[in-house]
Amino acid sequence: MAYMTNALDINATPPSFTVTCWNCRGLLACGSSVELYLYFHRPSILIIIEPLLSKKTHRDFPKFPNYNVVLCKHPFGQHHGGFVVYFHKSITYSQHEAPHFTSSTSSTAAMFHSPSAMLTKPFTLVPLYMSSKAPTHDWKKLTEFMTGAPYTYTDDEMPVLIMGDVNAHNPLWDNSYPPSYYEPAGSRLSSFLSDDNDWHVLNLQMPELVPTRISSRPNQRDTVI
Repeated sequence: MAYMTNALDINATPPSFTVTCWNCRGLLACGSSVELYLYFHRPSILIIIEPLLSKKTHRDFPKFPNYNVVLCKHPFGQHHGGFVVYFHKSITYSQHEAPHFTSSTSSTAAMFHSPSAMLTKPFTLVPLYMSSKAPTHDWKKLTEFMTGAPYTYTDDEMPVLIMGDVNAHNPLWDNSYPPSYYEPAGSRLSSFLSDDNDWHVLNLQMPELVPTRISSRPNQRDTVI
């Protein structure tokens, strides 16, 4: 392919520690875009939401030199659930048990502990997809998990990064919605984030120039907490 003639060194480690997330709604159809992104940007970690793929053995499964690929399946086999996570080989990590949500929805969580030498201290990464049909008790389970997540591996509070598509819309973090906008999922998450619990939406001021998904609203933000 023509882009491979570029002078970038595919063996180089990422220039900084970055974690990116993309709701691609079908990894096989977007495989070349994933390969190009990994080649030119070299993120430390790339999370693919809604890969619509359950086997790494598929002949068109996108792979790239110096990246380990972790396929996180929906625990009950829902097609729209699960993730594919690309970890650069310079990043150390281990996967651990995450909460399971209602089996009839595509909601999925995963959890990784990374004590990478590139970081000043270890952190926990939680890729997350919450179905638009997630019932109230799934949101309760999620917020209970978030409350305890910083203490999963140590008695001292550890940084936790939650990234993904939570299907929760609220003007608190998305000014494309009017102040009067209300939906149950957004209200639940907004209420939790408004408590004195040291959880914060990190991408409030991010520009909406780069699409985060393939949909009628491609620039609608995924959530980083």
